[in-house]
Amino acid sequence: MAPLPFIEHVRAQRDLQTMKLIRRKLKKNQLLLRETDKGGNLYVAHVNEFEEKAIEYRMKTGAYEELSSSPIEEILSKVTRLLNDLHAKPNQIYTRTKTQKA
Repeated sequence: MAPLPFIEHVRAQRDLQTMKLIRRKLKKNQLLLRETDKGGNLYVAHVNEFEEKAIEYRMKTGAYEELSSSPIEEILSKVTRLLNDLHAKPNQIYTRTKTQKA
């Protein structure tokens, strides 16, 4: 791969400095920069506004359920038990009779 021409290198350095400046200003003012759904437009808003919109969306759609505790330990225990069962009986062929939720 050929090295960048000097002018391209200078332009890349300037763009990097511009991006760092934008990033610092966004962080300092607690702003978020997001791409809109379509068209590639950018939207800048305060962190609280994005959080409020997210809460509103979750309430409106009912698509998310807040868990009181993490199910990871239970899932890990079930997977470990099933793998141990498979390891104990290597020649047995398993047939799935019905789907079971984890």
